[in-house]
Amino acid sequence: MNTENLAPGERVNPAVLQEQSNGQALPVIETVCCSLLSIDAWRDADSWTWNNWFHIGKVPVTMADMKPRALLRELRARGILTAGSAGQLACEDDGYNVVVIKRSTREPLLAVAYGEVTP
Repeated sequence: MNTENLAPGERVNPAVLQEQSNGQALPVIETVCCSLLSIDAWRDADSWTWNNWFHIGKVPVTMADMKPRALLRELRARGILTAGSAGQLACEDDGYNVVVIKRSTREPLLAVAYGEVTP
């Protein structure tokens, strides 16, 4: 099976076949997604601790590879962040998630959970 022409974040699922007009069955290309989490956190003396998180949707895992400004712009385009958040947020990578934080307080707000994706 040739996978050279796949875009980043796409994989072939050989278990799912799509019949073509010529009768030949081809595997379906899927976009690899990961969870988008809303974070509830409390402040410790000098840092934040995640108290809980809530699954609010799925996003392409390639969003975790975006530059911070591009990621924030994409989240605004999808209606997840408001236009008023421009200039107020930053991104940090904790090795498992790309976390969207408030610049002023460093409070975690959202996370792109790319670490849950297995190749």
